[in-house]
Amino acid sequence: MREQTACNLTVRLTWDVAAEQDDRQTYDCAQDEDMAITMGRHLTASAPGRRRLLSVETSPSGGRRDPWKLLDLS
Repeated sequence: MREQTACNLTVRLTWDVAAEQDDRQTYDCAQDEDMAITMGRHLTASAPGRRRLLSVETSPSGGRRDPWKLLDLS
């Protein structure tokens, strides 16, 4: 795994939990899209039984100026 040297993208992770739960969406940062995909794949593999990851999206501005881009984890 690469070492992260910058936080260029906000990563929005959406989980399969009730919509009103506080942890339906969690946020992190990644250096680039490849790192965000690796993060999503790792979380998918490490979270079974607790909750399921539905989507991973990125935005350079955290959705304020730039739209969220859905990443393909397959």
